[in-house]
Amino acid sequence: MLRRVEHGEGFEVHFSLTGGVLRAQVEGLHDSFEISVAYWAKIAEERRRCDVRRVLVIENLIEDGRPDQLLALFERLTTMGFDGCKVAFVDNGNEQLSLHEHIAILAREHGILAAVFSEESAATIWLRHGEE
Repeated sequence: MLRRVEHGEGFEVHFSLTGGVLRAQVEGLHDSFEISVAYWAKIAEERRRCDVRRVLVIENLIEDGRPDQLLALFERLTTMGFDGCKVAFVDNGNEQLSLHEHIAILAREHGILAAVFSEESAATIWLRHGEE
């Protein structure tokens, strides 16, 4: 099982790889457009390095970013190499759940099988046994 930590400005990402699923747990105090782009870039790089198509992202950022920046973030995500991947996103804050669900729908339209969850166990089951 792979385990490693990547540090960025204002966050860190704890990676583990088990059974073909890359788990990326993002920790930090604040979220912003810049922080989100940076941590997603690190996740994309690790996904390529590990050569996996299933990614579980757990976001544990204490303060949410601005909702109006989520669409701009999505546009950046479409260029990071997640197309053809299955990505489960868990936001432990839940305040922006409906916005994240909207982004997941857009991701599907761009070739990324994405879903949003409020708990890790449901996300893991979907990644391992859900739709393809």
